[in-house]
Amino acid sequence: MSNVQLYSQVAAEVAPSLRSIVPEAAEPMLAEEDFAPEEFLAEEPSNTAPTMPQMQFRLRITGARPMHFTGRHLAMATAWSTAAPRWYEINLYETDSGEIICDVRLFHKAEGSSDLYRVTKHSDWHGAIDWLENYNTGHDIICDVGVDDAALSAAEVSLRGITVRQHILELKTQYQTILGNLLYELKVQDLD
Repeated sequence: MSNVQLYSQVAAEVAPSLRSIVPEAAEPMLAEEDFAPEEFLAEEPSNTAPTMPQMQFRLRITGARPMHFTGRHLAMATAWSTAAPRWYEINLYETDSGEIICDVRLFHKAEGSSDLYRVTKHSDWHGAIDWLENYNTGHDIICDVGVDDAALSAAEVSLRGITVRQHILELKTQYQTILGNLLYELKVQDLD
C-alpha cells in the first residue's frame, strides 16, 4: 500500500468523526458576482516555485562522524508501511555552495536492529543521480547464515542463504521504486 493510499484510507476513516466537531457554515457562500477579480489580478503571477530557506543540518552517518552543512532540503521519499519490517527513506539536500547531499536511510522495526545511515556529497546532479541509481542495497542486509556452525546441515545453510537473497531482492525493489518516484517528482531529466 502506497503512502497516498494509506493517507486516503486514514482520511476516509477519520472524516465522518470530524463532521461532528466541525461547525456548519454560519453564512451562505458568496455568489460569484460578489467577488472583485480585479483585486486578485493586480499582482503578477510568479512562475517560480518558492525556495526553501537556508538551514543548518546535521546528518547521522553509520560508522562515521555526522555531516554538518548549511543548505536546503530538496526532496524526500519513503517506503514506510505498517506491513514492512524495514524500509528506505531518501533525502536530497543542496548546500549553500551548490553541492548535492544524498541521504539514504534504512529503518528496521525489529527490536535490537540497527538503522543504517548512508550520506554522500556530490559536486553536481550527475554524480548524485549516478550514486543513487547504483546504490547497492545488498550491503544493507546482515547475513546471519551461520556457516561456521557444524550443527547446521547443508540444506539449512542453503535455505538461510535463499532467505537472505529474498530480503536483498525485496529491499532492492523497494529502493528502486521510491528512487524512481523521487526522480520523477523532481522532474530530473536525462543528464547524459
